[in-house]
Amino acid sequence: MRFRYLRDPVFLLFTGLYVLGRALRNFGVHHPLFDGYFNDVLCAGVWVPVTVAGLRRVGIRRHDLAPTALETVLCLGVWAIMYKVIFPQTPRLAGHTVADPADVTAYALGGLIAIVAWRWLYAPTAEDLAPNAPRQA
Repeated sequence: MRFRYLRDPVFLLFTGLYVLGRALRNFGVHHPLFDGYFNDVLCAGVWVPVTVAGLRRVGIRRHDLAPTALETVLCLGVWAIMYKVIFPQTPRLAGHTVADPADVTAYALGGLIAIVAWRWLYAPTAEDLAPNAPRQA
């Protein structure tokens, strides 16, 4: 089954949860779920589809399958290095990012959730596995 990129159910759900969490905080609702690592858990489900859509658009990604575990891990690794190693040491960004290793754990948890969901949602059907078989009407 073709990956739906920015119409992918995982992307839409994680983005919706992020918007809901931000809206609740803007209305003064503070809950440990939204104040802790919530956004970090949502990171992979939101940004991996955006990243692979961009890679597909410029021709680096040559297929429309769901993001692979390798693609997800590479994205998370790059983001972890940027946001937890490089940016906290950059004078202009030092006050905006924190080198919190627990964030990386939250990224990994969200990545695992997203990978499992993508494997389930985009699992090959019998027709995908036997492309020369006659199709039922």
